[in-house]
Amino acid sequence: MEISKLVSEALEEALEQVLDDQDLLKKALMAFLNKQGLVAEALSALLEADPELREKEPMLEALLYALKHGEALFNDPLTGVRDRRLYMAEVYDGLVADAIRHKRPIRVMMIDVDGLKLVNDTYGHLAGDQILRKVAYTLGQKTRGADVVVRYGGDEFLLILPETDIAGAIALEGRLVEALAPKISISCGTACWAPGMAETTLGALVGAADLEMLSNKLAKRAASKTEEPAAG
Repeated sequence: MEISKLVSEALEEALEQVLDDQDLLKKALMAFLNKQGLVAEALSALLEADPELREKEPMLEALLYALKHGEALFNDPLTGVRDRRLYMAEVYDGLVADAIRHKRPIRVMMIDVDGLKLVNDTYGHLAGDQILRKVAYTLGQKTRGADVVVRYGGDEFLLILPETDIAGAIALEGRLVEALAPKISISCGTACWAPGMAETTLGALVGAADLEMLSNKLAKRAASKTEEPAAG
């Protein structure tokens, strides 16, 4: 059977199964969007390895185009990671709801790029953009396939980390700080839901993580001031 026909039949069958179940539909959409880039990379490698396949299965070429350009619709154009304004809120909220339903821990991490405004004011926004792209790339490299990297604001990023405990979050933060140092400094804050805790929402977790991040950022500033040599 032709590969294109197999793909078509698989998509039809999957669509029939999820249309009548909103929870299943959201779950399928989350899985697809989070793995879309990986599928595009694998398909691209397949077509490059076998040039004749492009002629035999023209649908695969069309599918690759749709995957690449469809994914871009949900991404921040500067950094390439998910854009919270474009990525559906239902998908984000669904990750937390799914964790609660299955009694699996989930953690969010807010990350702020220290001193970005000063860089923009001193060296221009192109320099600031380079820093943001570097941070986004590092986040993508140091997180897992199941994790979601989002550009949350001008100098803020959000990580959604399924099945991650406090030890895992601390280890991840350490890897990020080490990978970006010494040229780029970040401040982080986390919040989590774990089995036994009251039900929550992504918005509540993000708010708590944002407050912790701000507290850590202020503490870092205060510490740097006390370390400055006294005048005279």
